[in-house]
Amino acid sequence: MNIEQYLYVIVSLFILPFYYTSSTIDPTVVIRFIVLSALLILLVLIESFLKFSNAKNATQSIGIPLYALLCGTFLLFSLISLTQATNLAEGFFEFLKSAVFCLYLILSVRILQRMKRKLVLLVKSVIICSFIAAIIGILEYWDFIQIIDCHPFSPGSTFANRNLFSSFLLMTFGFSVYGTLAFKKVWFSLSILSSGFIMYCFLITQTRAVWVAIIFSSIVVLSIIFVGHRKRFRNAIGFKGIRLVSLLLLSMLLFLFHTNYRSTQDNRPPLVQRAITIADTKFDANKQRLVLWEKTLEMIRQNPIFGVGAGNWKVALPGFGLGNMLRTDMSLVEVRPYNDYLLIGSEIGIIGLFFFLSLFVLCIHSAMRIIRDKSRSYHTKLLVSSFLFGISGFLVVMFFDFPEERIEHLVVCGLLLGGIFSLSKKTSALSIKWNHKLTALTSIVVTTFLIACLGFGIMRLNSEVTMIKILAARSSGNWHKVITYSDNIHPLIYSIDHTTTPVAWYKGIALYSLNDFKGALTAFNKAYAVHPNHLHVLNNLGSCHAKLKDYHQALTWYNKALDISPNFNETLLNLAVVFYNTQDYNKALQMILKTEPLENDNRRETYLKAIQNKIKKREVS
Repeated sequence: MNIEQYLYVIVSLFILPFYYTSSTIDPTVVIRFIVLSALLILLVLIESFLKFSNAKNATQSIGIPLYALLCGTFLLFSLISLTQATNLAEGFFEFLKSAVFCLYLILSVRILQRMKRKLVLLVKSVIICSFIAAIIGILEYWDFIQIIDCHPFSPGSTFANRNLFSSFLLMTFGFSVYGTLAFKKVWFSLSILSSGFIMYCFLITQTRAVWVAIIFSSIVVLSIIFVGHRKRFRNAIGFKGIRLVSLLLLSMLLFLFHTNYRSTQDNRPPLVQRAITIADTKFDANKQRLVLWEKTLEMIRQNPIFGVGAGNWKVALPGFGLGNMLRTDMSLVEVRPYNDYLLIGSEIGIIGLFFFLSLFVLCIHSAMRIIRDKSRSYHTKLLVSSFLFGISGFLVVMFFDFPEERIEHLVVCGLLLGGIFSLSKKTSALSIKWNHKLTALTSIVVTTFLIACLGFGIMRLNSEVTMIKILAARSSGNWHKVITYSDNIHPLIYSIDHTTTPVAWYKGIALYSLNDFKGALTAFNKAYAVHPNHLHVLNNLGSCHAKLKDYHQALTWYNKALDISPNFNETLLNLAVVFYNTQDYNKALQMILKTEPLENDNRRETYLKAIQNKIKKREVS
């Protein structure tokens, strides 16, 4: 392998999936976006050098493959969707993530085409990568180590979430299975060991989406392989395949018994009980998910062409009402619908979703053609089957989870898609004239764009670090530091935190606490501009107007909050105060009676007593 191929494999499989930072709330997304952007810059520079070294000066005709056109069209709709975005900072970041994924896929195809005879080294690298990730997860499960504190979603290995950890292993699992069927001696043993450890991780993480994906992917891949090739593959796999299945079944039975015991010790549901909840619509997680899907479908119906803007689902969601959510006060904020198809369709529109799905349809079609091609070797077909297993698993998990959001999953997805496209016969969807000048111009534009991605990622990382400082300053009541830190964050880079609360809201709270109500009103208006559906932003806008004796405006903002969540306790209390101050005691009583008593908060009782006293005095007079 040359330096480009070494760089591609090492960074993609041994650096990016394990690189994280403890300085941000999300320890993986932004830092891995930065790593991927840096990798792509180097790969583009190397690719440009290779083109200039081998290309002729004369103008020549080159073909643009269909997958590249699909990527470009998907990115175009993602970019257009930003015109609908309320929050541009989230929109920019989501668009840049999609762009680096598409560039990574295109470069993966070119690199893997040159590695065609050395793809076995890629397979071995993936096996080692998944083996290391699985070992870390198992050691975390048994409390030997803690890489990233992701309680109660552990073990998460280096992925900060057990579901993401499990789905990452699912995407790489096919390579370990390939190794058990194609390798000998040391690599055969390592493949068997890796397969067993990964299966164990599937059990201890209790990720239901992955269990469904394993069944579905196995059925899809086996159906494609054995239809028309039953005898050939049965003879090729032979005793080794039987040995693999036997070992996996044995390990599953042992681990099933062992994991059930450990689940009981940890007060976690036994595996059988966990599996039953997959189809239980009364299960809280499933019920909440169905509500989110229903609201997302309504979002798509209202914004079918260009969506609500890339990255803006979490901003738009409360506008569709929180009344039937498990938490109606935004104390638990949903930032995704747990269905990437609905997420993409709602954010960039159904046409953008169509082109995104077309990329995978093309991949599966290409894989089927390779497997059915009688001129292809058994090992090539087996390798493509392992790619296809990972892709099928990814597509299933996307229906229940959010792998499309994570950088490491996009990298493995790009690797799997790139592997299949690199092995398929070259077909061009479009032919254009090309020369040295266009090559140079393309290289400059792409490199400049990637440097911008890198810069955006670094600034967003710094903003997240500052956000941690804002939260710490707020918890200690240091309002001046909250204001200073908030001013250090640019709203086009980072405008809402992990709970979708605007950065400007924290500044508003600080100014409000310092009795600067006009300054707080300005800050809350800025918060409203980046998240017009945030309950606390609307409530605090009302409170600022109330403090400034503008009760009419206060009522307007409070009613907007109640339109989103009719039983929001804080707003109902504040409305009672406004009606009390405007001497409308009957309405004040109506509002206070709608509230729920809260622990360590006696405002309800105090307000109720004061309102009742005023009503009694009025009745006496």
